[in-house]
Amino acid sequence: MKNLFTLLLASSLFLSCASNKEDDPEPEVNTATSGKITYKVDGKSVTYNGSGYLMGNDYSFIKWENVKEQLSIDFYGMDAKSYTVTNAAKASGNAKIYYYPDIIGNSNLMYISKSGTFTVTSYSKTSGFMASGTFSATLEKSLNGTFTGEKIEITEGSFKDIVLADIR
Repeated sequence: MKNLFTLLLASSLFLSCASNKEDDPEPEVNTATSGKITYKVDGKSVTYNGSGYLMGNDYSFIKWENVKEQLSIDFYGMDAKSYTVTNAAKASGNAKIYYYPDIIGNSNLMYISKSGTFTVTSYSKTSGFMASGTFSATLEKSLNGTFTGEKIEITEGSFKDIVLADIR
């Protein structure tokens, strides 16, 4: 418990450091509390308990779901760094974000990332796997595997201390 407190304290001190340069872009701020995923979808705030899996030696998966909706993020790497958000095939250094607005009524309807940001700010590999970070993306509607052109925005996304169950 003492080690966890020390890790959390060190992480919060590291994340609170900022540059004073006027031309630096504003970094995304992790507003999630421990074990939570929070974001806005087209301006509507969402906060849920998060979970995740270590699916392979270079493949992690973070998600939340309720009875109706689900948000999933695949990322290909096991490091704290920025990943390229895309809808492309699995490749090291990439991330893919999926949003299912109605998994019960229409599981063939989903939104898939076209572009965005995904940054893992911490990735613990000791005493189990745990990740924290931020994300935002433009996602395009896919119905039965065909993109429709309709888009949604996910902004101000963050996740904190999401435990990744090792199922490799």
